[in-house]
Amino acid sequence: MKNKILALAVSFLLIAGVPLAYAIDDLQVPSDVGNLVGYPGDGQAVLGWQMATDNVGVTGYKIYYGLESVDNNGGEYIFGPVSTGDTLSYTVSDLENNVTYYFVATAVDAAGNESDYYSNEVSVTPVGVATEDTTSPYVLKATATSNMIVEVSFNEDVDLPTDVVSAFSIVSLETDEELGVLDAYLSDEDASVVMVYTDTQEEGMSYQLTVGSSVTDVVGNPVVSGTADTAIFDGGAEAVSVADEGTSNDEEVVADAEQDIEAPEIDKVESVDLTQVVVTFNEDVVLSEDEEVMPFEITLADDGSTVEILGISQDEEDMSIVTLEVVELLPGEDYVLVA
Repeated sequence: MKNKILALAVSFLLIAGVPLAYAIDDLQVPSDVGNLVGYPGDGQAVLGWQMATDNVGVTGYKIYYGLESVDNNGGEYIFGPVSTGDTLSYTVSDLENNVTYYFVATAVDAAGNESDYYSNEVSVTPVGVATEDTTSPYVLKATATSNMIVEVSFNEDVDLPTDVVSAFSIVSLETDEELGVLDAYLSDEDASVVMVYTDTQEEGMSYQLTVGSSVTDVVGNPVVSGTADTAIFDGGAEAVSVADEGTSNDEEVVADAEQDIEAPEIDKVESVDLTQVVVTFNEDVVLSEDEEVMPFEITLADDGSTVEILGISQDEEDMSIVTLEVVELLPGEDYVLVA
């Protein structure tokens, strides 16, 4: 009786936590690994998966990987297998940053049986940890390109808020009077340059422009209050060829023009339809005879893109009214006109 009991005890010695008698007879493979996912790290790939099942018990998992997709291209994985132990996640290290790796996983049991098929394949491209940008943008300079446009240059690309008008303030250094800001948009050619539309500037007068903290760089760092958010510029000259009747060559009108020293101003702008814009001035105007000079500019308020002006005509009975023929406008959008 003792010998029989001893024999029974020996027959149930454990191998890796599984009775020997079971391990010898275990011919069933574990289920395939499901829902493999991967995430990039610095020289690493962090993998996770769903638990596999087995008739006796899964004791671990294996990771295979390579530089080509076996799912898509056939072939085999050139790295691995890497044994992970009995866990549902694993970090593969010593990988090269900016190189794409392809990973699969299998399950194994105590008898060495391995899943018949790979898990789903995932690709991971390790990346280095980027240096965090904590530097705020600042103003390099401001230049009046006309008496209604100020070009503001920053040290880096910037983003504008929805309320662009309140993001900029301009004050005369001579009178302390505020110059109205009408609109602002990023330059099409350089995102570090902002075009600010203003009320009519006085030519040669010095102005101080201040940028608010709602203007940020592309990662969200705001402009900081202080000297880095200001710039001084001189008011620009009229940059377009729209003149009042005082510029006529008629001697009598010239005499009157000597008394008329104020430039014409726009009273109203209306879109008759999507292809016609009517501009009404506060007095009669004379358009330039130079066909190469376009005295008007229309831009889309959202992105500053220019609207092509196809033609210009003037009301014969009321010389203060000018009609612009344009490429079809977008309904519901805001536009800025400068003359």
